[in-house]
Amino acid sequence: IQARRKKIWQRYYDNLVETLVNTGIDLPKVADYSTNNAHMFYLVCEDLEQRTALIHHLKDNGIHAVFHYLSLHTSEYHQAKYAGPSLPQSDFYTDTLVRLPLFYELTDEQVDFVCDKISGFVNQ
Repeated sequence: IQARRKKIWQRYYDNLVETLVNTGIDLPKVADYSTNNAHMFYLVCEDLEQRTALIHHLKDNGIHAVFHYLSLHTSEYHQAKYAGPSLPQSDFYTDTLVRLPLFYELTDEQVDFVCDKISGFVNQ
């Protein structure tokens, strides 16, 4: 299962690495000193508007992509407990991170379809 997830992750990366150049959308970064467990594949948009438009575009094409990260310090539960400084990096990822489908049964053709729709989005 893990080997298949890594292949899916790499297929996303290889298909999108050139497509996303100069689009404001970044791919995941894996440091040279670390390994990739292919837990998820995500994109980082330049702002909330781009992320929202991308999610809607993918949804319109039958692809379930979602925002992933919510800042704990802005959650309803934590707001009354947090009196610290603003956390702009945390807020940035709350607004910009998109998680793409990544599950064992995902076929290469389905990954290519998702990548094709992302390509269409950035080229429109």
